[in-house]
Amino acid sequence: MKEAFANYIVIRKTIKGRSYEAARIFIPTKLSTDSSFPFKGKRVRVLIRISGDKLIISKPKSKRAANPKLGKRGRLGKSREGRKS
Repeated sequence: MKEAFANYIVIRKTIKGRSYEAARIFIPTKLSTDSSFPFKGKRVRVLIRISGDKLIISKPKSKRAANPKLGKRGRLGKSREGRKS
């Protein structure tokens, strides 16, 4: 198994007057360019799970799993009920 140290950082963002924290994990180039790296392309949807003290990042098993509907809330947590069609 290939391995490398990475950085985990939390940044504070302010958008339209609302402030929130966003976490980032930077994967070193020596891992992301390795031929055995599981994700290809510039933007890939991934599934992240916490198992004990481990963070597991994998490809979703199905296309539907890659684009779940999270209850009645859409992007940025806005309720869909109040939107005009």
